[in-house]
Amino acid sequence: VLFVVAACEREVTFDLPDSERALVVDGRIEEGSIAYVILTHSTSFYGAIGLDNAEDFFVPNATVKVSDGEQEIELFELVIDTLGQQGILYVDLFGQMIGEAGKNYTLTIEAEGQTLTSTTQIPNTLPLDSVWWEPQTIGDNDSLARVFVTLSDPDTLGNYYRYFTQYNDESMLPGLNSTFDDLLINGLTFPTPIDKAETRLDSINFEYYGFFNLGDEVTVRLSGIDENVYDFWNTLEANTQSGGPFSGITVIKGNVENALGVWGGYGVQEISISIPKE
Repeated sequence: VLFVVAACEREVTFDLPDSERALVVDGRIEEGSIAYVILTHSTSFYGAIGLDNAEDFFVPNATVKVSDGEQEIELFELVIDTLGQQGILYVDLFGQMIGEAGKNYTLTIEAEGQTLTSTTQIPNTLPLDSVWWEPQTIGDNDSLARVFVTLSDPDTLGNYYRYFTQYNDESMLPGLNSTFDDLLINGLTFPTPIDKAETRLDSINFEYYGFFNLGDEVTVRLSGIDENVYDFWNTLEANTQSGGPFSGITVIKGNVENALGVWGGYGVQEISISIPKE
């Protein structure tokens, strides 16, 4: 049998063409905060990205403007140094425009002979009502906790959300499936567990994924987002969690004309809780 199987094997070589280099936008403006944009180049699927060439992906000398319909500002090009490599961030360095719920924000970028445009909204939604925790045990580990919140979705269909969590002095991170809409929860008030978010740079132990620890100081952030921003993160997270190069591919839906990526407005509502050690 092994002989027959070995005789039937055939080496297949794929000649993949180089992908066309595109501009990539990662920009946001949050309620109560300033706007920023990271502008980079794309790379091929099997291209190499490392600390030795990371700065080659950033796009310098772009003109980046944001308008809220009443005023227009130009973002400042800021060169940052991280681990010996230089990156570029376009930012409202002097706080000329602070994000407000209910407003639309238009992004215009002039870079490398191209004009990129996008419009986003900061929705006016306040769905977080309360937060609490319950002890959890997995095997011999009885020091775990699950955090719950109560959500009250407005009675108008078409609300979209993205959640983040922070514990102790760690960074505020989005969950693995951080987005949801109100198609099934429109107008309802209901309790729901909130997973502890993990960085995607490390391997995740899914046996304990979603649980906090006794003694943690936890903050839950729920951001209202518009439909286009929801579509981007929803498709990106679905694609990130696919099962390898031969699984189904989800087309990522960006909202920037003539570029890849997203320009997103985020409402901000936070609620915190202290979990006792005992």
